[in-house]
Amino acid sequence: MELDGAPPNVNDLAVLALTNYGHFTTMLVECQRVRGLSLHLKRLAHDCRLLFDAELDVDRVRHLARRATRPIGAGSCVLRITVFDPALEVGHPSLRAQPRVLVNTRPAPAAPLPPLRVRSVAYRRNMPAVKHVGLFDALRHRRAAQLNGFDDVIFTEAAPGIASPASKGLAPESVLSEGLVPEGLTSGGAVSESRAAPKGLASRSRAAQSRVSESSALEGSGPRSSSPGSITSGGGNPTDLVSEGATWNVGCFDGDHVIWPAADCLRGVTMQLLQRTHERTIIAPVDWLGLVGMQAAFATNAAVGVRAIAAVDDRELAADHPIVETLRREYLSIPGEPL
Repeated sequence: MELDGAPPNVNDLAVLALTNYGHFTTMLVECQRVRGLSLHLKRLAHDCRLLFDAELDVDRVRHLARRATRPIGAGSCVLRITVFDPALEVGHPSLRAQPRVLVNTRPAPAAPLPPLRVRSVAYRRNMPAVKHVGLFDALRHRRAAQLNGFDDVIFTEAAPGIASPASKGLAPESVLSEGLVPEGLTSGGAVSESRAAPKGLASRSRAAQSRVSESSALEGSGPRSSSPGSITSGGGNPTDLVSEGATWNVGCFDGDHVIWPAADCLRGVTMQLLQRTHERTIIAPVDWLGLVGMQAAFATNAAVGVRAIAAVDDRELAADHPIVETLRREYLSIPGEPL
């Protein structure tokens, strides 16, 4: 672990532990290369301006990343880059900030990891578009899910009272802010013609939801309502919109297209790369019932790449669906950028 290229002392790290104000990004380093490195650096610069009103020297960040990972040589590791101000005062966080860069590494996980069984929880992260260090609620929900026999948690939130723009392919406003527009979206937020939602998607989704509803009625084990932030088993409201996992993005496959939920969430680098790489991709609202009616679902983040989801609450999904291996292969084919 290094802070601005030198070993940190206790006083340097105290504010990060006790005040917990800052942001970070995590990446997989392989042979001194990182898939989507420019996106990681763009995230760090964007979040630094937002949280500290300061410009981050991304070339220096890159140098510090190279320095920290030099010992692994041609090996691999997970690198986390955290930006925070050790001089920040709890009583006066508005004082001019001088952000510093903390880098640390950990071993890369063995890939591919086994499929996830996830529990749905009605919850929305604070400032979901920012990868900030405030992980308390996300870890609290993950812990509760694991104590109840699941591997992880997936977040949902109540659908807006007005008609959603699912069939129009609109993305939430937060997706389009600060130049973080995914490839295939115009500045106005509409999916380009090459990525537009295919005709019949909505009707197919309704048919899938109908099948799940019939199954729920027969089994008597359908999802139950949950209030925002609560922890309940068996799923939330069937019309609650799916957003993201605790530390990962979620995608699904309806048999024709890979669908990424149009929701306020952290736009992960792995998700962005797959949206650019996989041709049959759309962004549209996905509710709980629609998700469990899909042919497959998967989780993505930079550390693990693409990981199958085997179940959501009490609903089984095809963890061995070919789309998961297809996406994994497409992701691994993306060349890494040199640190």
